[in-house]
Amino acid sequence: MKDNSSLKSAQNDLNELRAKYDALRGVEAQLKRTTAMLAERDRDVDILREEIRRGEAIKVDLANDFERSEKERKKIEEDLNNNIVQLKEELLVANEQIKQNQAHAEGKQKVLTFLEISQTDGHAWLKMVRILSRALST
Repeated sequence: MKDNSSLKSAQNDLNELRAKYDALRGVEAQLKRTTAMLAERDRDVDILREEIRRGEAIKVDLANDFERSEKERKKIEEDLNNNIVQLKEELLVANEQIKQNQAHAEGKQKVLTFLEISQTDGHAWLKMVRILSRALST
């Protein structure tokens, strides 16, 4: 009987060990699945980090492009403003010259009028002198 009871006890111990072994195999399988899942998540995280790095690089490039464009726009604007100032100055000079030319033309016209009067009316000398005097004084 002792052999039978120790055999039963050994059988029970074996059954318990099998149950624990089966349970550990389940845990091991779960551990492998979890490890695989974590490895996949690590790859996903690495991919996301790379995408973030590329996004940040693009952002830096865009900021640099914007800064360069702003400098270029300001330079163009400054050049245009300088051109406007120069053109205004040239316009003022041209207007002044036009006024001088008009005054000169008016003076010439008065002289021509004076000459016409002097040719047609020899006795109008006094009149011509007055007109000439006025033409020269303006």
